[in-house]
Amino acid sequence: MGIMDGEARLLLWNYTRDEKAELDRFLEELKAPPAVTIEKNQGYVLLKDIIHGAKRSEKEYECDEKIVLFYNVPPKGISFLINTGKERRLPSPIYASVTAHSIEWPFCKLAQELLHEREAVRVAMVMKDAEALIFDMDGVIADSEPLHFEAEKATLLARGIEAPWSEWHIFTGLTEEKIFRYIVDHFTDGAFSPEELIEAKFEIFIDMLNEKVQPVPGALDFISRSRKTFHKMAVTTSSLALTQQVVFNKFQLHDVFDVIVTGDAIVRGKPDPEPYVITVERLGLPAERCVVFEDSLNGIRSAKGAGCNVIGIGTSFSGKALLEAGAAAVIENFEFFDNNA
Repeated sequence: MGIMDGEARLLLWNYTRDEKAELDRFLEELKAPPAVTIEKNQGYVLLKDIIHGAKRSEKEYECDEKIVLFYNVPPKGISFLINTGKERRLPSPIYASVTAHSIEWPFCKLAQELLHEREAVRVAMVMKDAEALIFDMDGVIADSEPLHFEAEKATLLARGIEAPWSEWHIFTGLTEEKIFRYIVDHFTDGAFSPEELIEAKFEIFIDMLNEKVQPVPGALDFISRSRKTFHKMAVTTSSLALTQQVVFNKFQLHDVFDVIVTGDAIVRGKPDPEPYVITVERLGLPAERCVVFEDSLNGIRSAKGAGCNVIGIGTSFSGKALLEAGAAAVIENFEFFDNNA
């Protein structure tokens, strides 16, 4: 079955010979090349029709971009495709539309350049009046969201608790209490408390964090440069203060931020606006003068609800999903600013 751990099919439209060859090499590296169907210059099938089981949409749409559509791909395969695509420097998947089992992915350098230019304008418009920058931590500063999932899954499986692993992304950005309260209420017989599960997960997670965590590409350089430019800076995270301290120790971020708000200092976590309302109040600035960097849909909704402008970071969700949640612009990671200084 290969690394994809499941069936995967591919549709490629309007390809060029060089791009087709590059894609073939990419698929070969996956060790599970999907069957390929080529329909040149035929527009594209709506993703929702694929999800609903239709072989083709009755209505076709003109499409100048080259699109790769993977479907029937398990979540592990989607994660692998995106991460491997980044490593191979393929066109960025940041504008991809991703569901639990599908990716619709621009695969055209021209389309990529046009999308990038459009996003650069959006980012500039969001940043132009900013006096303060606010950063989420997991998935924005630290590439730690996969570690959270590993630790949470290990904690539950060790206790015989089966949870909806393929839908786990819905918990991204939530506090530990919210996550484990939901699991206890829906997937256990009451034998465990949220507090017990949080403590067990924390022990596993801290070890992973110390051993494995890396910064999101470009984040530390961007933070260092921004400290010289912006009036104030803050971190607003659903993680516990102890987790935040481990990350700050690891990346030498102590004394960098004016305000730090952690998950154990709030009552109503993301997507409620409270975390960002508290942050903005402590910064002493109008919310509209604050730009938030968030990777999760829950975090974007929280920041928007507090009146802040939001730039989505594409480490956890597709650019399309981040924009739909309320982000004013989306970047893949902070290396964006190296190329658009």
